[in-house]
Amino acid sequence: MAESVLSVVLPLLIEKLVSETSNSIARYKGIDAEIEKCHDSLKLIQRVLADASRKGITDDAVKGWLNDLQHLAYDIDDVLDGWATEAMHREFSHDSEGMTSKLVIEGLYGVEAVGSELYGTGQAFPSLEILSFDDMCGWKKWSGAVFPCLQNLEIIGCPNLVEVTLEALPSLNVLELKNCDSGVLRSLVEVASAVTKLIIRDISGLNDVVWGGVIESLGAVEELSIWECNEIRYLVKSDADATKILVKLRKLEVRECENLVSIGEKEEEEEDNCRSNLLTSLRILEVNECKNMERCSCPDGIEELTVWSCSSMTVVSFPKGGQEKLRSLTIWNCRNLLEKEWEWGGQKMNNNRSSSMPMLELVWINEWPNLKSIIELNDVAHLTELRIHNCESLESFPNNLTSLEKLEIVNCPRMDASLPGWVWPPNLRSLEIGKLKKPFSEWGPQTFPTSLVKLKLWGEDGAGSSSEFSHLLPSSLTSLEIHGFEKLESFSMGLQHLQSLCFVFCPNMKKVCSHPQRLTSLQHLTFSHCPKMMDLPEMLLPSLLSLNIWLGDYPEGLKERCSKKGSYWPLISHIPYSSVTGSILFYYKGIGCILLVKCCCILVVFCI
Repeated sequence: MAESVLSVVLPLLIEKLVSETSNSIARYKGIDAEIEKCHDSLKLIQRVLADASRKGITDDAVKGWLNDLQHLAYDIDDVLDGWATEAMHREFSHDSEGMTSKLVIEGLYGVEAVGSELYGTGQAFPSLEILSFDDMCGWKKWSGAVFPCLQNLEIIGCPNLVEVTLEALPSLNVLELKNCDSGVLRSLVEVASAVTKLIIRDISGLNDVVWGGVIESLGAVEELSIWECNEIRYLVKSDADATKILVKLRKLEVRECENLVSIGEKEEEEEDNCRSNLLTSLRILEVNECKNMERCSCPDGIEELTVWSCSSMTVVSFPKGGQEKLRSLTIWNCRNLLEKEWEWGGQKMNNNRSSSMPMLELVWINEWPNLKSIIELNDVAHLTELRIHNCESLESFPNNLTSLEKLEIVNCPRMDASLPGWVWPPNLRSLEIGKLKKPFSEWGPQTFPTSLVKLKLWGEDGAGSSSEFSHLLPSSLTSLEIHGFEKLESFSMGLQHLQSLCFVFCPNMKKVCSHPQRLTSLQHLTFSHCPKMMDLPEMLLPSLLSLNIWLGDYPEGLKERCSKKGSYWPLISHIPYSSVTGSILFYYKGIGCILLVKCCCILVVFCI
């Protein structure tokens, strides 16, 4: 019994000894050295206990020693809690004299009440602006304080705090509660009417009824984040008074609320084109990993919408005309979202041929297997970034995105970008593409815009040499990344403006042409998971500003040649930043000296 208790208590004691609170009181009492010895002794006892458990020692003398040690541990715990309480009292007293603007109290496991016994009856804290309580599992009651200037309050890991009776908090703007009881939330929002940012996470007892009462006190809130509140089924009642509920809310973030069904109570019963008067000030909506949420009916006027990993989501809709201010749209890993139920202005996407999103600037879609077409994005005048990944049914694509600057189309196996008639956006600067209907090396002639400077190619490509696709690459490129070309063995091409070259997961890659006239501007070179790359392009090394090699299964010989005594060292020692991950050496090149330090799995070279 004593052994099992100690296995739990000892780590807590060690944690308390090294806490900020214990260090503070130790310095105050001038017993730093004694505390350090006590810490070392507890660590030794912990190791002895683990060894005895491992060897199955059951001697009566050992059992007696463990019982004595258990009582000693409890005594130490009482002393540390006493110190912590004293430290908290000193901090509160210090602030009551107008000396402190920030106060952090953590790890006081034995404190049950924070009130007049610590800071006196009716005592005010005139200068305190930031107050944080963390990891106080025994804390139950907080009362009697006045914080006229408090702006930021954080309570984390205080699950037993249920009674909070404070005076008004007129200056409080930011309130953050994690792993607390819903009673704390109710009590604080009632005395903090000026809160503009509220973050709540893992609040026990926060069901629809309790939340309905809380939300009535959030009239000033502009940003609301709700994480892991699994008892809430909806955020706003259908019969709520629109003039009183979250009238200033601009950003709403909901994450990992397992039982959340919808934002509004009765969305599924409303007409598709019905414009609700609720949450009309909302501009940014993020819904993340709410696995039981089936429908997202967006309020009118949304500018940024993110729906991320909602496995049950089938419908995302707007009221008629409600999407016209949309600037950013992200749909990520919502595999059950139906294209036929994707509604814009009450019209299904496939039937709406004119742009109903005139302000759209960013679209990011990933893991949407039911999506077949996005041609409805045609003629969106402000769209500058379009990212589409892992959409297995996508076949058609807009051909008139004149403002597009960044385009990603990856792993869309029915999409064919190889046709000679394919029209690339005229202002395109960055392109990430691959794993389409045809591999890149089999594409026909392409007319890339001269503005294109960054290109990332994704394999499964059958090319064994870069000569099989070099004719497709525009001379304007300054950055090229080749990712997942499994058969590629060599690379040699003349790109005079290329500054950055990167190879990732090219398992047969062996050679990069080192003739300096081929890559005259190269400054950054990277190899990642290219295990057959045994030789570096020596003639390119003198001009490099960075060299990165992620070794993985690389030959030991390459590691040795990149070390301080290796043959490549004279060629790479000048490079401002070089890393060879997989070694155990760390180099720092300073002024007139090189320091060698043991480090885990990395070789780094810096020049100053």
